[in-house]
Amino acid sequence: MKNTFLFLLFCLSCALKAQITVINPGTPAPDRIHISVIDNKIVVSGDYNFIKRSNNECSTFIPLAVPEPTNSNILTRVDTSLSYMLTKTFSYSRIYKSINGGLTWTQKYNTNQDIVGLGFFDSSNVVGITNSYNIIMSNNGGITWTVILGPAQGVTSSKMHGDSAILIGNSGGNIYFSKNRGSSWITSTTLGHAVSGISFLDKDTIFVTSLYPSFGNAFKRSFNGGNSWSTLNSPPLATVLNLYFKSKNEGYILGEDGNGKGTILKTTDLGQNWITFNTNLTGGLIDMSFLNDSIALVSGYNGILFKWNTKQTQFVGIKNNLQHNINLSPYPNPLEEKLTIDIENKNADKINFSLTNSLGQPINTTSKIINTKLEIDTSELPKGIYYLKVQNNSGQKVFKLVKE
Repeated sequence: MKNTFLFLLFCLSCALKAQITVINPGTPAPDRIHISVIDNKIVVSGDYNFIKRSNNECSTFIPLAVPEPTNSNILTRVDTSLSYMLTKTFSYSRIYKSINGGLTWTQKYNTNQDIVGLGFFDSSNVVGITNSYNIIMSNNGGITWTVILGPAQGVTSSKMHGDSAILIGNSGGNIYFSKNRGSSWITSTTLGHAVSGISFLDKDTIFVTSLYPSFGNAFKRSFNGGNSWSTLNSPPLATVLNLYFKSKNEGYILGEDGNGKGTILKTTDLGQNWITFNTNLTGGLIDMSFLNDSIALVSGYNGILFKWNTKQTQFVGIKNNLQHNINLSPYPNPLEEKLTIDIENKNADKINFSLTNSLGQPINTTSKIINTKLEIDTSELPKGIYYLKVQNNSGQKVFKLVKE
């Protein structure tokens, strides 16, 4: 039994290695890492003066200069040469500009306001979002700046798109939208908690998500440029830290599960359903960028940085499309000594049940025609996230369960 268990651990380790390649960013590693990929030229940056460049998919790194030693450096690249960097302390925020790929920097703005986001519409039009109702803008590459009134304080996420759209989310879960570079604003929609991610698929298709899905109303989608929104099922994560839509058939949410492990959710139907990949790395995931059609670079807290082969990933989870002729009620959740599933099977269909852990390893599998209830012993399961998959000839459904 022990040898079988060790063999399974070995197989799992090999499977994870085939899917992700962990990259050592060097020492001292920052608490969090952000990624910028332009023309396969990679720059990774983070807290406490960390910024490095790689021209060979992170096989080697070249350290770059920071404008000044601070505890927070937020990099925004326009192209491989032109970059802006926001440096922050508790008493000021400064914006610097580099025209040689980060080798040298020139200060362009200095304020005692807390600038929390930095973006651009083009190489000359730069936007800084503050935490106190103000927005700073430059239309000449940082030579002069204009301060305009913003829609909110407590900003937690912001995104610019096209030549005029700005979307801002705050700690109250409110989304504010401007289609004219901040000249006017509308309260576009509201989430259940602080806004943690905004993604434009195009000018009309927009996705927003909140930090803690358990608060409800955590994921919304607009098909008409933010004029109206639909609420979708909350992503099955403990914490959502970012989201990224590559195409209408490929979208991702980054965060961590209930055990603090970095986790990626994938959707192929614009957020209707999600499948899960748990990296088993300790720390939430915050950023991703694709190097080609199948390989993505992913980063997060605790200095996490890895290459991820999306085509070889073993996802957990399936579409929730089980037909209505079967009603299921699994309980209790959180799990205790046993999991009980009350079943109303109107057509007496054969049902397959599968309980897996967050890595997709099977815990219990059974198949039977049943119309009363099913009990599964969960007394010896370790703490963590589990998934109950129910399947018949008409479809499938997944229930997320927790063992505390």
